[in-house]
Amino acid sequence: HQLATLKARGILHLCTATQAQNISMHKQAASDAAEVLADEIRHMATAMRDCPETSLRGIQSAELLIRILEHDGFAIERGVAGMPNAF
Repeated sequence: HQLATLKARGILHLCTATQAQNISMHKQAASDAAEVLADEIRHMATAMRDCPETSLRGIQSAELLIRILEHDGFAIERGVAGMPNAF
């Protein structure tokens, strides 16, 4: 009775074996991607830590992130909302 109530309220989501397998595949893909990107993420985090900037003034951090995204093929719009560090 309690499981049915939770399911009816949308609190409990039961999934089929196929859905569970898909979730497992997506978790593995995310884990694999994180492993591939680990060195780049560490480099980015270290660069941002080594050059701390106060709130809304992250010019160097924004430039670092923009360079990474552009390198990976993203089109970036700089200065969004009139803010030099927004993109």
